[in-house]
Amino acid sequence: MISLVIKLVKYLIVFMFSISAAGCNVQKADGEKEVSSPIDINFMHKKISKIDYEKFSGLNMQKDNINLNIEGNKLALKLPIYIDKNRYYIPLTEIIDKLGGQLKEKKGVLNLKVFNEESKIDLNNNIFKDNNGKEIRLKKDIIKKEGIYYISFIDFSNMMNFHTRWNHDSKTIKAYVNKEKLAQKKYESKLETMGFLRLEDIATSNDPEDDEKCERLRVMARFLNDRSVPYHIAWVPRYKAPKINVDVDPSKENGFSIADFIYTLDYITYHGGQIGLHGYTHQRGSEYSLLGTEFGPDDPDVEDFRQRVEAAIKIAKDLDIPITFFETPHYAITAEQNKALEDYFTYIYHPFKDSRNNSVYSNQPLKSPNNNKSYYLTTPLDYVKQNGTNEMISRIRNLSPNTIASLFYHPGLEYRYINLTEEDGIPKFQYDENAPLKRIIDELEKRGYKMSFITDIR
Repeated sequence: MISLVIKLVKYLIVFMFSISAAGCNVQKADGEKEVSSPIDINFMHKKISKIDYEKFSGLNMQKDNINLNIEGNKLALKLPIYIDKNRYYIPLTEIIDKLGGQLKEKKGVLNLKVFNEESKIDLNNNIFKDNNGKEIRLKKDIIKKEGIYYISFIDFSNMMNFHTRWNHDSKTIKAYVNKEKLAQKKYESKLETMGFLRLEDIATSNDPEDDEKCERLRVMARFLNDRSVPYHIAWVPRYKAPKINVDVDPSKENGFSIADFIYTLDYITYHGGQIGLHGYTHQRGSEYSLLGTEFGPDDPDVEDFRQRVEAAIKIAKDLDIPITFFETPHYAITAEQNKALEDYFTYIYHPFKDSRNNSVYSNQPLKSPNNNKSYYLTTPLDYVKQNGTNEMISRIRNLSPNTIASLFYHPGLEYRYINLTEEDGIPKFQYDENAPLKRIIDELEKRGYKMSFITDIR
C-alpha cells in the first residue's frame, strides 16, 4: 500500500512538472517572450480555448506574414493575418486567447476581458464601449466566420490604447498599453478669435525611414489630442519620384510600409485631427512630390486640374480616409482653377484668387464671392522655418487680437525632439518638453486664441 502511494506521488510530481514546463514562456534572444498557447499566461486561472484554429477555412483577403508583439510577448499565431486596402485584420479570438483573456458573444454584443479590463463591442452598431462607458465607433466591421472573430488592427489598437512601433525591415509591430497622457493640462482659450494649426506635407514614399517618421507623427498627434488642440493634416495621397522610379499610390498596392502610414492616418482621425488633400501628387513631370508645384499659372488647364482633384478624392474614398479640405501645393492656383475647386470642397485651406489672379490674404476666414458657400482659410502667421521657433513665437506675441492665429508646420522639424527607445522588447519614447510645437502651443494659449477646426468656420 505504501509503495503504491509513493508511486502515485512520483507520478503526480512528474505530471505537474510537465504541465509547468509546457506553460513556460520561451525567452527570445532580444528579450521578447514567445506566447504559443493560452496556457502560457495564468493557465491555472484562465479557460483554454477549444477552437481548432487549424481548421479555419480563411477569409477572402490577401494574407501577409507579419510579426505581432504585445507587451513584450511575441504572439505565435496559428491563424493568418490579412491585409486589405492597407489595413491589417488580426484574429481577435486567438489573440485574446493568447493573452489569457475571455471573449464571448451574447445577443449581438461581444464581451471581452483582457489585461483585467472588461469591455463590449456592439456588433449591430459597430461601437466599442470600455468599462468606463467611453464609446468608440470602429473603423471597420468585425468579421465573424466559423466562430472566429477578426478585427482591424487600428480598431484593436484604439480599444487597447496602444502605442505601436512598426519595423519595416522585420515586418514587426510592437505594441504596449499607454499608461499616461502626454499632456496633463488641457488647452484653455480666452479669446473668440480663432487659431488654426496645419501639419504640412504628409505622404508615404516607402522610404526605409518612414517607420520612425510615422511613429513620431503619431506621438505628435497623441500630444495634441491630450492637450485638446484641434489640428489638420495636409496629405499628399500619391507620392512620385520619377527619376528613381518611385510611384506610391496607397489605393493600388498593399504593403507593410504603406499600411503603417494608413494606420497613422487612421490614428490621427481617432486622436483629434482632421485630414485634407494637399494636391494629388504635389509635382509634375520629373519633379519629386513635395518639391514640385502641380497647379497655378505654369499649369493653368482647368480640365487637367479637375482630373487631378478627382483622382486625389478617389484615393481618399478608396482608402476610406475622411477628408475635410483641399490645399494646393505652395498655394499655387489660378482664379479659374479656384472656381472649379469650389465644386468639390466647402473648405479650402489657401488664399482666395480673385478674377485678376491676385491672392487675397484675409485676417479672417473668407466666404467665396463665387458661390457664397465655400470658405477660404489663410495662414497669417505663415510657417515655422528651420530654427525659426523663436521667430514664430514673436509673431504670435505681436499678432493683432483680431487676426486669426493660423500657421502651418512641417513635422520633420519636430522629429529630432522625439527620441525612440526600447526596454525589454517594449517600445518607449521621450518627447522633449522644449520641442518647437509644444512651445508654440503654449504661446498660442498664453495669447488665448481659440484653437479650432476648419469645419468650425461658419
